[in-house]
Amino acid sequence: MPHKIGFVVVSSSGHEDGFSARELMIHAPTVSGWRSPRFCQFPQEIVLQMVERCRIRKLQLLAHQYMISSKIEFYISESLPEYFAPYQAERFRRLGYVSLCDNKKTGCKARELKSVYVDAVGQFLKLIFHQNHANKYNIYNQVALVAINIIGDPADFSDESNTASREKLIDHYLGHNSEDPALEGTYARRSDYISPLDDLAFDMYQDPEVAQIIRKLDERKQEAVQKERYDYAKKLKQAIADLQKVGERLGRYEVEKRCAVEKEDYDLAKEKKQQMEQYRAEVYEQLELHSLLDAELVAGAYSKTWSYREDALLALYKKLMEMPVGTPKEDLKNTLRASIFLIRRAIKDIVTSVFQASLKLLKMIITQYIPKHKLSKLETAHCVERTIPILLTRTGDSSARLRVTAANFIQEMALFKEVKSLQIIPSYLVQPLKANSSVHLAMSQMGLLARLLKDLGTGSSGFTIDNVMKFSVSSLEHRVYEVRETAVRIILDMYRQHQASILEYLPPDDSNTRKNILYKTIFEGFAKIDGRPTDAEMRARRKAATEEAEKQKKEEIKALQGQLAALKEIQAEVQEKESDAVKPKNQDIQGGKAAPAEALGIPDEHYLDNLCIFCGERSESFTEEGLDLHYWKHCLMLTRCDHCKQVVEISSLTEHLLTECDKKDGFGKCYRCSEAVFKEELPRHIKNKECNPAKPEKLANRCPLCHENFSPGEEAWKAHLMSLAGCTMNLRKTHILQKAPALQPGKSSAVAASGPSGSKAGSKIPTPKGGLSKSSSRTHARR
Repeated sequence: MPHKIGFVVVSSSGHEDGFSARELMIHAPTVSGWRSPRFCQFPQEIVLQMVERCRIRKLQLLAHQYMISSKIEFYISESLPEYFAPYQAERFRRLGYVSLCDNKKTGCKARELKSVYVDAVGQFLKLIFHQNHANKYNIYNQVALVAINIIGDPADFSDESNTASREKLIDHYLGHNSEDPALEGTYARRSDYISPLDDLAFDMYQDPEVAQIIRKLDERKQEAVQKERYDYAKKLKQAIADLQKVGERLGRYEVEKRCAVEKEDYDLAKEKKQQMEQYRAEVYEQLELHSLLDAELVAGAYSKTWSYREDALLALYKKLMEMPVGTPKEDLKNTLRASIFLIRRAIKDIVTSVFQASLKLLKMIITQYIPKHKLSKLETAHCVERTIPILLTRTGDSSARLRVTAANFIQEMALFKEVKSLQIIPSYLVQPLKANSSVHLAMSQMGLLARLLKDLGTGSSGFTIDNVMKFSVSSLEHRVYEVRETAVRIILDMYRQHQASILEYLPPDDSNTRKNILYKTIFEGFAKIDGRPTDAEMRARRKAATEEAEKQKKEEIKALQGQLAALKEIQAEVQEKESDAVKPKNQDIQGGKAAPAEALGIPDEHYLDNLCIFCGERSESFTEEGLDLHYWKHCLMLTRCDHCKQVVEISSLTEHLLTECDKKDGFGKCYRCSEAVFKEELPRHIKNKECNPAKPEKLANRCPLCHENFSPGEEAWKAHLMSLAGCTMNLRKTHILQKAPALQPGKSSAVAASGPSGSKAGSKIPTPKGGLSKSSSRTHARR
């Protein structure tokens, strides 16, 4: 019996973008079909390959409303010609042509459906399109074909001739004329009968889902006729007639919705979609549910009162539980599918109690109803596949209670032994997140994925390293922080299980990648899992090591200072026992400066006794306590820091304020005068440019008291700080000069001469216990 023959498009001479010849392989109300390129050269051609070698009985063409070819030629071949397959020399054989109307009578608003009856055997069909009909709408001189349908028989049907002759013989004895139009198509089993369901008009104007239902009902009708169940066949015939009207209406809604979308009239598109859903639900309710479930039960499920809807689900629950074991499989399956239809509707319900009743019913069907009646896994798969998309949508609900309930049920259902082996739910959870999806929906999907990964793992569960990692890495770019954070946790959990296999899905671990805080967190997490220190831990360890080294250094310095103090005490005891110590003579009282050791006759081993290592003054009062008092109050080379009260050398006062003082954070260095200035005053100090510029250290010393530059060298500091013509801001020198009479010229030279010897002697004396700073001891050591 002739039937619709499937085909694929082998080649075409060209097409406009978005209107490929492959569109001809689909028959639906919304297909666009094929269009030639703009301003193309004619003729244009398309080559089709049928799924099998067949005898073509009928060709149907649906032309475009204004891109109309003036003539279409048909060629057939057993195989492709030599320009497709070089080793095949066979050419296409011409079958003939059809002319198409220019469509001016309809104003180019209707489409012409052309049917051509042929009788040709082959597997390849070529269509050649000639010059288009000119009209005001076809401004680019294109030709188009919306759809093509091929109807025929398998070419290897050997009993075809015998069957035809046998039917003619029967018609002869019954007195029937085979050409009688009244009898045409009345016997569906005759060899030349073509089902109206195989007609191109059926698919092009019917909703695809309804068309499939009609075909199944038609098959059952033929079976009922064979079994002589005529009442049942009559019901099926009426259902098919009703569904054809429904399918045409739904197809019209679909076309109107698509036109609205193309015009960007989204309100109208939404309205058409809602009309389709409502009308489809009403029709299915009438045609299917009433025949399988009680009318009262279905009415309750569709009631506007939420309590009736809940009661209907509970009644259905009770009915399914009480189904006897011996019920025919077909009835069990039909009842199950009708129940799933109601459950899908109830899952969308905004009332919590109705929603929970639907989940209770669904759980019972999967875990009790199907195992009890020993239905196949196909029924379980049907239940899951029809409900899981809606359940996932409810995890993005505005109600937190509904979100949690839906997510928990999905996790529970995924762990059912009947569902776990199907691996359906994991495949839904690793679908990429849509950019326009709600925040709650994205967060719920990520949370479900993380929880089920721990429960199911990646071994024969539907989760694989590939699909989980691709999903997680893409989720790192999501706009919601919680989604990105969960993706990081999933990646770290995957790394704990699979280690190196995870790294190939991530960018290389380098400084550029670590600029992204998420990847930095991921790679530091990897380091913790491997037991390696992270960058932060490495920095902390280096800092701790540096602090420990500084602490040890301070302790070593403190110990050395203690040892030096002990040596000094031993030296003092030796001095007390020596009775022949020589007292220093010719001491300058006003200046308090000591003469050279050779001139005074003091032995070298006692020269450092009673001597200030900084200013070179010698005095009987310079015992250990006396020296401390001298350093603290009187030494002209030292001063007390006003901020930490530490005694420091005047020459290193600036360095002390910047690096050692307790208040060092409050000072900054002026690049112009090189002195320490309060940070609050530093901008104004630099801006005013009133300070005396400092000279390079090799060319001049810089006094922090009087802010003057003077000659370089260590001895120049003594001359500047202790002489009368030196620093005018040394308060200790001013105080001494006010108390004592002016120095005589002869004695002042002695003071100047004592400087170098004092400096040399000072290099052999340990740092005193008078509270000198580290900078003082370092400066003295350099001398």
